[in-house]
Amino acid sequence: MSADIHMSPVTGAPRRKNGRQQACEPCRRRKVACDHRMPVCSRCRRGRIPERCVYVTSERQALTPLSPSPSCCKSPAVAKTPDLTVDSTVNAPRPDGSTGFLGATSFPAFYQGSQSTPLGPESQTSLQQPSDDVYSRAECTPRALLDLAVRTLQSIPDQTSAEALIEVDSSAHDGWCRLVGERLHASLWSVFGNYLNGERNDASMMHLATKINENTTKAFKEHEADPDEWIKSFSGPALRWEALGHLFVYWSYGARGIQEVCISSRCKDIQASGALELMKRYKICASWCMELSRVARTSNTLLVYLAFKHCQLESHFSGETSVEYWKTHGEIISLATYMGLHASPDTSPNNCSVSVQMHRRLFAAIFSHDKTAATFTGRPPFLSRRFVSTPLPLDIGDEELLCNWKREDSQHLPPDINGWNTNGKIHGVTFPRSRAALAFIRDEILEFALQGQQYCVDNVKTLTNLRERAKNVMAGIPPAMIHRPEDMTCKTGINKRDIVNKLRLRLDHLQNIFLIERLLSKEGDQDCGCDLFDTSLEMISLALILWTHQKRVDYPETCLDWLVMSYAAPAGGVLCVQLLKCGTTTAKKAVIIEKLSMLVSFLDWVAPTAPNYAIGKGVQQAVRRTIEQSLERPAQGTAEDVQNIGSYWAAEAMEDFDGIFNFDLLDTFDWLRPEVMSGNVI
Repeated sequence: MSADIHMSPVTGAPRRKNGRQQACEPCRRRKVACDHRMPVCSRCRRGRIPERCVYVTSERQALTPLSPSPSCCKSPAVAKTPDLTVDSTVNAPRPDGSTGFLGATSFPAFYQGSQSTPLGPESQTSLQQPSDDVYSRAECTPRALLDLAVRTLQSIPDQTSAEALIEVDSSAHDGWCRLVGERLHASLWSVFGNYLNGERNDASMMHLATKINENTTKAFKEHEADPDEWIKSFSGPALRWEALGHLFVYWSYGARGIQEVCISSRCKDIQASGALELMKRYKICASWCMELSRVARTSNTLLVYLAFKHCQLESHFSGETSVEYWKTHGEIISLATYMGLHASPDTSPNNCSVSVQMHRRLFAAIFSHDKTAATFTGRPPFLSRRFVSTPLPLDIGDEELLCNWKREDSQHLPPDINGWNTNGKIHGVTFPRSRAALAFIRDEILEFALQGQQYCVDNVKTLTNLRERAKNVMAGIPPAMIHRPEDMTCKTGINKRDIVNKLRLRLDHLQNIFLIERLLSKEGDQDCGCDLFDTSLEMISLALILWTHQKRVDYPETCLDWLVMSYAAPAGGVLCVQLLKCGTTTAKKAVIIEKLSMLVSFLDWVAPTAPNYAIGKGVQQAVRRTIEQSLERPAQGTAEDVQNIGSYWAAEAMEDFDGIFNFDLLDTFDWLRPEVMSGNVI
């Protein structure tokens, strides 16, 4: 092990000024005797509160066991991490000295134009990192962190398994650059293969952890314009914990799709574990990389991207309505705004710098993700378009972005005036860019739907104009991204991922129209009833296509339940109301019952382990009850009888739906939340 690492064994609790050992906080507060055992004293162990057993020095710096969250430790795929305690003799690394993004109301803004500006020009729009400060290895790797680092490195899959996983990676909307991930993965094995392909004993892993920790404490080149230099700053010999976390994310998503492909017997890690087990294991390792990155007290876009992908992985296990997911989602927004990804008012929209475009790609994906989460839960979004000045990323291919191309000497066709590609191709960024364009419309819809006060004077006029703008935005999407029904039956020439992305983009647009028309109906607009029905029918039909054509598109089962709950279930609520209306024709009823029956069948197919299983069962119960009541209606009599019967059944149905479908809040999706389904309001 390197001689510059100062480590002393943790033999007891820190001592006070009088020489006596410090009691842990629970014992000190209760004024009881503490036996000073490390990492957890006997009293706290008996009381089953090991997580509270911390020793605080005179400087009030808590010495806590650094281990993954309790939820992570429960994973059967990863052995429980031993209790780790930070050595009191090792100092924490110094902060990087940066203040993060500072906006127009911050103190530096009032010094702009002055010769005595306390911060440089880049500080107004982006994070200012120290240039040459590299903290010593002794400062950033105490005993606990080194143990965690070793455990993380030992969790890296064998090379054959790793290559198979990254090839199968099924993350369709990355918000990053796929080629960067592939180069990063290749550099891991070419540079550190002698460590990872041999015996991964503690000594060799400690030496590798030392190197990675040293790299992580260095300032990341946020504004590097040269693609090769930018990639070199976090790959190969310069590998950082954030970058290794990216690879764990790729492996985790790859594990999601390994059931669909033939895996070689040489892939030992894959053969030894199931898909869900592997996915959870690598998700935990990604979270460990985040913890190790935070110790270096640096924030950068690599960490933002890692947090973003970890949040998406969290949704596969706990669901979008859970507090665990919502915490990780909030962390993404905190990091993104701290880095100033939302603000770049002085940057040209056509700036092709790799760092600028990667920032924009990442923020576009985060902004869309924020609107999707807000729509699904009915909770206010974290980001608002009113505070966003970052342009959409240019629709250029990954190869073009990384070849440092210049418009005047490049063979690549430049984007058009609106930033879309002119070659008719679907690039990796085309789908995230398209979704982000629709997300800005969604932000206006959510602002209206979740308003706490009067939004505007003439709501109907405002919503009608918003609907027209939503249609215009969709009309501006390149033809290559427009869903066509024949895509599902065409057997050649169309990438499966492109089929799914085009279908999801159409669903996003329909959801915008659906929410606007629902709001118009609440405002008393009688003309939108038919439009709302047609939109709902198309939404539920398209959402269920991915289930009925699973073999055609290879869409992961872990995503299907979310997609149907997000798009088909709200549309199903409108169809349920339409089905119970007396004036509904027999032909229309037959179509509605067919679609609702398919929705019930899908919800019955969803596995109990799915994160949104409980919500789906509540929707299934309500839809099934609606179908039964519509089929059990008495035979029609006179016109007056029909009217009375219709009123009776509609009233009874709406009474039954109380506590299941909250139709007054349908536009906020409150009725999809678990507490509403169970009738328990928290």
